[in-house]
Amino acid sequence: MIIVGLDFSKNKCGVVVYTEDKVVDYKIFIRKDVISNKLVKSLSNSEKVIFYNLDNYVDTLSRYLLSLPSDKVIIFEGYSFGSTSRAIEQAEYEGAVKYVLSKNGVKNIISIPVTKIRKALGKGSYDKKDIFKKVPKEIKKEINKLKIFKYDISDAYAVAKAYSVLEKKHEI
Repeated sequence: MIIVGLDFSKNKCGVVVYTEDKVVDYKIFIRKDVISNKLVKSLSNSEKVIFYNLDNYVDTLSRYLLSLPSDKVIIFEGYSFGSTSRAIEQAEYEGAVKYVLSKNGVKNIISIPVTKIRKALGKGSYDKKDIFKKVPKEIKKEINKLKIFKYDISDAYAVAKAYSVLEKKHEI
């Protein structure tokens, strides 16, 4: 089975494709109009980076997710209790992506609460740097090239890994 972990937000989305305890692909979707041109230029020749405009975000992300093999489960990181009003706007975009996926036959779409993700990884609290340390060595060097966006990929990895751990324990 293919596990797709997403660290979703309105301005960027880390995606990790994970199977049999191994990362097989990852992408970072970045809203082009909210980051500096210098950063856009430094990342634009990586096939791991996909730029979008807000008006085509749902389309761009959904098309990529639908292009993956059909035996997939798509896991979104759930919202934290500390989420603010921006979480409502984010939820609207996330809901639109989930709607497009379900209308196209994707049946396994799950959200896992942040607290459950952290517990599955070994302890109840992690910061971005702790989670980055959990990323497999074979992709850590590559992810570092994504500069500030490396944490979106490591968070997406944590979502996929947590699902794998919880599923094996029959806690999903």
